[in-house]
Amino acid sequence: MTRALLAYIDPGSGAILLQVLIAAVIGGIAFVGRIRNFLVSTITTVIKGRRGHGERPSETSKADSPVPQRKAA
Repeated sequence: MTRALLAYIDPGSGAILLQVLIAAVIGGIAFVGRIRNFLVSTITTVIKGRRGHGERPSETSKADSPVPQRKAA
């Protein structure tokens, strides 16, 4: 005895399902990208830290300062 399987997805539900799938793919790509950037920056920092070990850190110039400098009048 065989039974017919009757399945129907109305257009509204199909559109929501499609949006969820697209959002999951884009979110996954963004998540993997953030993890990759974190790992690259961490590894770069470690490598620079080892290479610069024992050297004096350079002083930041006034142009690099986050606080704006006032000009003398």
